[in-house]
Amino acid sequence: MQDGHLDVSALSAYADNRLVSALDTVAKVSVNLQPSSTNQEIDNAIDQYKGSQSYALAMFWSSFALLARMHIGHTPFLEKKTDSGKTIVELHHFLYPHHTWESPTVLLDSTMPVEVNKKFFKNLEVERIDTQTSHTRYIQITDSLLSKTQFIRTPSTYHRVLEIVSVVARQIPDAHPTKILLACSKTVEAELQQIGLPNKCETIHYGAVTGSNKYSDVPCIIVVGRIELPIIQAELQAALLDERPLDMPAKNYPQRQVIVKDQTLPAYYHPDPLTEEIRRHWNEGQILQAIGRGRAIRRSVRNPLDVILLTKVPLPIEEQHLTLTTWKDIQPTMLEVLLAQHDIVPLGIGELMPR
Repeated sequence: MQDGHLDVSALSAYADNRLVSALDTVAKVSVNLQPSSTNQEIDNAIDQYKGSQSYALAMFWSSFALLARMHIGHTPFLEKKTDSGKTIVELHHFLYPHHTWESPTVLLDSTMPVEVNKKFFKNLEVERIDTQTSHTRYIQITDSLLSKTQFIRTPSTYHRVLEIVSVVARQIPDAHPTKILLACSKTVEAELQQIGLPNKCETIHYGAVTGSNKYSDVPCIIVVGRIELPIIQAELQAALLDERPLDMPAKNYPQRQVIVKDQTLPAYYHPDPLTEEIRRHWNEGQILQAIGRGRAIRRSVRNPLDVILLTKVPLPIEEQHLTLTTWKDIQPTMLEVLLAQHDIVPLGIGELMPR
């Protein structure tokens, strides 16, 4: 206890163990179910539990335990306050920045979550700087997210991805100083590494794609799939940042139609601006950061960059440099795979597409 503040991290183990057990007992007592209960009775009990005090308590401690593992500003804490003769306990997650941070400060970030940063920099002014990447070519599929579910339901997807990687890797001369870069989720990365990636391929995974210049000269970046922050986590983080009550979360993100180079594609979004910023940071933002490892703005005619996007997530890419295709059409044929195994390869990634 310091200055009336109770460190949340000191209670996280308690919240995770004894309270979880206690809440489980409360839930069982508050919901009367028997082994012979019908499906309707079970549904009614669930509805009853979601509106009960035990559910609210469970949500509070769930948020509490998650908060203890988050790193937003200072350590989370509980604060005891007395207002109009009533004593209340409020949960806080960060202390406001020191007054010296109100001095003029420049933040440079290609995927900056503006609404999130405004919680820390109250007078934040945003300037958008548009640049051109004239020596970068993008190819993107429009009919598949290559989501985690697809890899689980169709394990052969791993081999289809490896065939594309292998054909592209064979195009890189042995004398080239760098390898191609494959960006994907940590789960997909581990599986592809276990199956076996070409020697000319390096990997990075989402969550570890920022701030590195190691890949600034790679000839090609292949982006496989995307990650999606669960809606309950996005809404929880927004509620903590905005210091507002957490409403009952929706089951899934809604979708809307966006136009990409004269094609209409579905895209996930969240109607709350702050929650949408958090969602975009972990979805589109991670993909853009992966592409950014290639430093497209610095490329020249002697050092071009090819980007293959194996996901249909709409991105702010210059349309004149973007080619749209499908998951089926971007896959190399068996002949192309066999030729690549004998170092007979297409002239470029555009040759992977049928004529």
